[in-house]
Amino acid sequence: MADPENKSDELKNFHILVGADYFSYFIIGIERVDGINLFLTHNDQFDVEEWWRLDRVGIAPSEQYTVLEVEAMRKVSQSVVKKPEGYQVSLPFGLDARPDTSYQNAVAQLESLQIEFKKDREYFDQYQGVINKYLEAGFISEVKKPKIEGYYMPHFGIKKDCRTTPLRIVFNASAKSKGHKSLNECLLPGPNLVELAYHLLIRFRLNENAMLADISKAFHCVLLDPRDAKYTRFLWREVAGRALTFAFRVVVFGIMVCRFSLSHVPSKQNPADVLSRGATTQQLLNNPLWQNGPEFQRTTGEPIP
Repeated sequence: MADPENKSDELKNFHILVGADYFSYFIIGIERVDGINLFLTHNDQFDVEEWWRLDRVGIAPSEQYTVLEVEAMRKVSQSVVKKPEGYQVSLPFGLDARPDTSYQNAVAQLESLQIEFKKDREYFDQYQGVINKYLEAGFISEVKKPKIEGYYMPHFGIKKDCRTTPLRIVFNASAKSKGHKSLNECLLPGPNLVELAYHLLIRFRLNENAMLADISKAFHCVLLDPRDAKYTRFLWREVAGRALTFAFRVVVFGIMVCRFSLSHVPSKQNPADVLSRGATTQQLLNNPLWQNGPEFQRTTGEPIP
């Protein structure tokens, strides 16, 4: 089809027509599978299995969780505790998996930042402002007389054309030393619990009224087990040159399990599921889970079942 001059018999009868946007992936060779002509890709960067999986979205049944995903859910569920300030979780490490400190990577990244700060004072002030807000909100705390242990996350800033958030700090939990594992590689990622967009769009159009909500700094609303804080350290240097070590007290946006930890609540105890599956106003008014929340939300310090 792409070459009208090609009169080959093999191209007279075809069963699959590939659009121009994917044709570049299918330019090497033709193979016959059960009488069907297929253009096959030989591009190592193109994941054919993932492409077909996306093509089946909404048609094929949902895939079951893998063994590692089930183990991640089990570990997170068993670790969740209700504290006065909110919910606390532990990092779901794999069996005997712990990262290298990555300290030298963190030092090198901080030195690179210092060079940029000397050229752009406004960049430094914005960066320092974000650090100060983290401290004021209780998201991080300073580590006094730190030993080099746990894991140090290199970080950098992304400037945004936004009045309320002109700078976002990105923490790299995938940094690692040669021959060692990063923090992300040592964590069980858990399943992707993010709602599929087409599910949301279809339900959005089913009823006359729709409810929308957002949680400010949602990932930072989930507390981190203090025993895991040493794996979320990062370095910072003030104007006077004093070197500081901080550790997160909350789940860090950027680590492998952040979205999973935020999203994972057993369905029978999750009021959001009542609404996300579709419900009338009367059904919401008569639903005790929607009106009162789960039982564990009204207790303090007790493990969530």
